[in-house]
Amino acid sequence: MKRKVRHVLLLTDAYPPEIRSSSTLMQELAAGLLARGYSVTVLATYPSYNLTPGDRRRFARVIPNLVTTEEGIRVVRVPTPPLHNVGAFLKGFSQGTLPLILSAAGALLNDVDAVVVYSPPLPLGLVAAALKVRFGARVVFNVQDLFPQNAIDLGVLKSPLLIRMFEAIESASYRTADVITCHSEGNIDWLRRHPALLERPDDVRPIHNWVDVDQYQETAPDPSVRARLGLADRFVFFFGGVMGYAQELDTVVEAARCLKDRDDLAFLLVGDGVEKAGLVERARGLDNVIFHPFVSPGEYVRWLRSMDCGLVTLRAEMKTPVVPSKILGFMAAGVPYVALLNPESDARAMTREGRCGILADPKDVDATVAACLRLASDPQSARAMGSRGLAYCRKHFSRDTCIDKYHGILQSFGN
Repeated sequence: MKRKVRHVLLLTDAYPPEIRSSSTLMQELAAGLLARGYSVTVLATYPSYNLTPGDRRRFARVIPNLVTTEEGIRVVRVPTPPLHNVGAFLKGFSQGTLPLILSAAGALLNDVDAVVVYSPPLPLGLVAAALKVRFGARVVFNVQDLFPQNAIDLGVLKSPLLIRMFEAIESASYRTADVITCHSEGNIDWLRRHPALLERPDDVRPIHNWVDVDQYQETAPDPSVRARLGLADRFVFFFGGVMGYAQELDTVVEAARCLKDRDDLAFLLVGDGVEKAGLVERARGLDNVIFHPFVSPGEYVRWLRSMDCGLVTLRAEMKTPVVPSKILGFMAAGVPYVALLNPESDARAMTREGRCGILADPKDVDATVAACLRLASDPQSARAMGSRGLAYCRKHFSRDTCIDKYHGILQSFGN
């Protein structure tokens, strides 16, 4: 017998104060579902990564109360072995134990009617399967990265045994899910061809990632940050986020090297990750490359709105149609961007259709330099690109429109 969905559990490895696109999306989805009349609980890992210096000190030791209520949303944060910025063996161990730890945390939950899962990490699909059995809940599986395929493409995942294991988890997660959602048409087509979903194409549905355009536009720029960082009179190219293996930031550093004699240009790279130390070393001696730790989400928006151009990068080896979420932030802020993206990325078509950025191949330093010079030499044209991106974002990536689609799915479970 079908039952009406009243209590929704959001299952994610990141939730504020961690600074990730996934944490922002899950927080906004939680708030949106709460506003639509659902009782909402979030089950997440304990904050350990991508934190501001203040939050890093605040969460340095696990607080006694792991269950909090934040603006009407019950949040359960569970300590786990490290999942990020660690070696392959420890990461594999952590991912392997994640389903056991979070499934055990189900003891802190009750009366769950539906589970919305954010993947990666893929093993959260096994947690959803356990909760489905325990509560008779329906499952919505949101696929952001086509793992393990993207890790295979990057050469990060090579062991045939591990590949088979993750492919088995992937198939089990898809079969467990009542509905699979994904953020771009290319990814949807890929998923519908997956053996576990061939007979269920209608259960794979597109829901774009979203951005709170009003928040970006209502947030005033902070020109003082440029002065503090010595960037007041320079055309600034801005990257903010995780500096990991999937990002092709080597090309950005080499482009900066080619432009080192241009005193009017600078590259500001904000964030952290396993590749940061190497990038800092490669940029040694370049006074046009500035590194800065993570800033809070509110500061990020103020900083971004104070910059001239965004940077978005993915390694050429990425063969999946992934759309980097930071592009939506650039659009919402009205900032043009230079995008170093693999040919398969759906973000290329978005950029061309919106006419809001310049595309280059991830390893093409010369093309990256040319794109930067084109924008810096014509600030008026750059601002026009940013305005077109804002209009495109308002039309396609509205937060309420996208959350309404999740609401529609959850309502359909009771019909």
